[in-house]
Amino acid sequence: MEKALIGTHVPDDWTLRLAYAIAAAIREFAPSLGGEAIALLTVDCHPWHGTLGLSALTASEADADGLLADPAEMAAWRHHDFARGSAAWLPTAVLGSEMRAAYVSGDRPAVAAAFLGACAAAVASEGVMDALGLFVRASGFRVSVTHPDDGREFATPGQS
Repeated sequence: MEKALIGTHVPDDWTLRLAYAIAAAIREFAPSLGGEAIALLTVDCHPWHGTLGLSALTASEADADGLLADPAEMAAWRHHDFARGSAAWLPTAVLGSEMRAAYVSGDRPAVAAAFLGACAAAVASEGVMDALGLFVRASGFRVSVTHPDDGREFATPGQS
């Protein structure tokens, strides 16, 4: 997503603040996996509700049921919305409020696409990439930022 498009709808430091929260949440969560491999990490972004979430699909879950490898199935994952309630994720409440305010006051499809693109930029940041190194990543590991309504993918499909 072009920076200019993100910038017209997304506050300047929003992506950086989200990247920081994602990296902190991953650092907090990774030890709880006990070395279990992750196949997919998703950023769940709903601008119309002002909510953000992180979910992780383990390789064992994906191996047991291949249908779970679809980001649309994240609610069925054992580590769905794993950051909710964590200290690392608290700053996303403000980010969500900013996102929702922009959504309700602007061109809704364009604003949604801009924030999904900003989420993709956040997960591609150096800090998040470093934090992802704490995970044991399954072969084919990927990060997904998918539009919940139409399935468009905003993140780089493969990151290993």
